[in-house]
Amino acid sequence: MAVTPVELAAARLAAAFAEGRPVAPVRDLLGTQDVDAAYAVQQELTRSRMDSGAVVVGRKIGLTSPAVQRQLGVDQPDFGVLFADMDVSSEAEVPSGRLLQPKAEAEIAFVLKEDLADGDLDPAQVRAAVDYAVAALEIVDSRIADWDISLTDTVADNASSGLFVLAEHRLTLDEFEPRETVMRLYADDVLVSEGNGAACLGDPLNALAWLARTARDLGDPLRAGQVVLSGALGPMVPAPPGTRIRAEISSLGEVTAAFSEEEGRMTSPKTSKTKVAIIGSGNIGTDLMIKILRLSDTLEVAAMVGIDPESDGLARAARLKVPTTHEGVEGLIAMEHFDDIEIVFDATSAKAHLANAHRLAPFGKRLIDLTPAAIGPFVVPPVNLDEHLEAGADNLNMVTCGGQATIPMVAAISAVTDVHYAEIVASIASKSAGPGTRANIDEFTETTSHAIENVGGAARGKAIIVLNPAEPPLIMRDTVFCLIGDADHDAIRASVKEMAERVAQYVPGYRLKQEVQFTPIAEGEPVHTLLPEGAGPVTTRVSVFLEVEGAAHYLPAYAGNLDIMTSAALRTAESIARHSTTVTAEASR
Repeated sequence: MAVTPVELAAARLAAAFAEGRPVAPVRDLLGTQDVDAAYAVQQELTRSRMDSGAVVVGRKIGLTSPAVQRQLGVDQPDFGVLFADMDVSSEAEVPSGRLLQPKAEAEIAFVLKEDLADGDLDPAQVRAAVDYAVAALEIVDSRIADWDISLTDTVADNASSGLFVLAEHRLTLDEFEPRETVMRLYADDVLVSEGNGAACLGDPLNALAWLARTARDLGDPLRAGQVVLSGALGPMVPAPPGTRIRAEISSLGEVTAAFSEEEGRMTSPKTSKTKVAIIGSGNIGTDLMIKILRLSDTLEVAAMVGIDPESDGLARAARLKVPTTHEGVEGLIAMEHFDDIEIVFDATSAKAHLANAHRLAPFGKRLIDLTPAAIGPFVVPPVNLDEHLEAGADNLNMVTCGGQATIPMVAAISAVTDVHYAEIVASIASKSAGPGTRANIDEFTETTSHAIENVGGAARGKAIIVLNPAEPPLIMRDTVFCLIGDADHDAIRASVKEMAERVAQYVPGYRLKQEVQFTPIAEGEPVHTLLPEGAGPVTTRVSVFLEVEGAAHYLPAYAGNLDIMTSAALRTAESIARHSTTVTAEASR
């Protein structure tokens, strides 16, 4: 009898767990959206563990954040199984040696006093079934190499479960409201994540009710005495060996996990993080710094560089124990650990970058340019990052915020048919545009236009930026117009959707506002004025409407223009660091 894809996926993940090594994603076997097949893999692995004596003590709920759901293209949470040996609450240290690539997130854990097997399982019934709640840390982990997961990968892998820690302080639901809680998460006493109860499906009890209904429908209802981790209250953060993670959840108190110094059993010998510097302590540089500190398990901010000693960015960096200098690039070069820095982000202005790049050229640093200077090749991660990793250019340009948002859409259409003309309009909140952005308006339009052609594949490109002064500020919105000839409209729709999902993997707030529109070009419409010489016949205008909601790491969510720029830069730097590590390892063999 032929081995089924479910059996093959289960075997791959079981080998990862047993042999202590990460494996390739299982979506090559299951597809990216076949949830039933993914749960079948999870159930197969659960049965195998129970046959070996493992005891189920509860469930965990994942994907409760709308942003993460959009990132994976789903509209509901997922769940996994908690085994007794995953509870490390009573241990002095979290055993890092049992983990591959751990991350931590703060949650509310509910302990049940009644079965949730019958009835409507509405919020009132679910609330009545809860015995008490405690603050919890879920230590999520993945058997999939580099956390390269789709929906089916994480569901099959027991919803990326690792270990968990429960606090001792208990409260009943008569004593607090889960949705009203406020959470702060610290790594080695540095604030790295914030959130609240409403971030978990609007109310952690909503997540519990969803799980109760889902588990019952699958024939394995929740039982009295079981623990349910209800979902993250804020972004998860890396938790490498030696880290101390502490969460404060209002009303419920604190929960702490100290990770042992031992290396993870599934990892190769640990390599140190790649040290980076950020030049520019304004909005973009500060947001990037906070992103790296909160999200990256590959990069370490070794320097924050500015020219204004009173800037908020330098002050924040100092509070976060990041080395700082207000003496610009000369101050960076003078730092004792400058030789250890491998990657330098420049978040200043186009003019300043020209000088900074010239001054840093003798030192062999990799520069990631977040200005429109465009000294080096343009990089838009989902379109052309891989080719530039292989080429090894020493100065990579991240185009502009508008370019990062819209060029993937132009490229998606170009992948299906020739784009004779592409025009993008980027509208951003005026409040999100700092002095550097305002000084670079001309460079913005010129650089973005060139990148639309060189990266997006359009024969001719044009870019327009609008600084919207509306109050309250509006989130970033972008419109992409492409002029094409006869083409397969369904193929274009599919290509655009797939590209949007790829961008959302690193910018969760990136989304299509509506379906792609196709408008016939009316006879006599003077589109020829827009077309380059030699362009083929144009029959259709393709319109793509986007919005980008920021992750609010530094500025509020309306600043999606900052978020997509810094997220793209982070994605690029992490890829460079991993590629460099791989090349070095292969060379040493």
